[in-house]
Amino acid sequence: MKDIFNNQLNNALIHITKKQKTINDMYENPELIITQLFDPGLHQPYYDLFMKAIKNKETGYHSIQEELLRLLQEYFKSLDPEVSLSKSTSSGFPSGFVVSYQGKPFISFNVYNHIFGDFRGIGDSRSLKKEIDRNQEEIKKQLAKIAQHSQWKDNLFSLFKEDLKNSKNPLDYVRTVSVSLYYLIAKKKKILEGIERRIKKRERIIERYKEDNKRLDENIKDYNYYSPILQEKFDEWKQRFIDWEYQEEEKRSSKLY
Repeated sequence: MKDIFNNQLNNALIHITKKQKTINDMYENPELIITQLFDPGLHQPYYDLFMKAIKNKETGYHSIQEELLRLLQEYFKSLDPEVSLSKSTSSGFPSGFVVSYQGKPFISFNVYNHIFGDFRGIGDSRSLKKEIDRNQEEIKKQLAKIAQHSQWKDNLFSLFKEDLKNSKNPLDYVRTVSVSLYYLIAKKKKILEGIERRIKKRERIIERYKEDNKRLDENIKDYNYYSPILQEKFDEWKQRFIDWEYQEEEKRSSKLY
């Protein structure tokens, strides 16, 4: 058993020594972070001995990841000055990394699992147009409600008839026609104000949908402008990751976050 213990410890020392060299070298050659630092066969990077060895109160997993991000940001800028690099999740560990062009993400990768994938897709023109169509349908519904409320204003008595018809127990709402008429006369001002509030509320909802559609229209124009550029960038970086022997995942796969 003693020999088994020593053999295991020797293997651990060899592994740690090898990773120590990689860590020292990665400051001169950050590409090693992508190709050699992590074993994609491990379920999680914190299972690796070298990660457990360098982690302490001052250098937790998140600070280690931030240092890797800093080195890769500089390295990616040297490969393509037009791109930027960020984490795919702001506070997660382990987190994937996202490559963007002028704030538009186009590819994501994971240095721990050695995978990459297309990270475009949010805000493409077809999905944006569908959202505009949904908003237009909602606007139509709100306009129909406003028209109904306006009819109530023009004929308050029809409002009472409709409320009585829809009530499960009309007697709980109004006992007799005479009481109903009295209520109509006595509360006319408040009733009209209540209807007006409903109309105003729906008008505000319509304005929000209209503003949202303006934003979506701008996003479509933005997408149409950047789409060919992002395609070019994606193709260029896809080849890099293939050269680094990364496996491509489905578009916007959860594994890339």
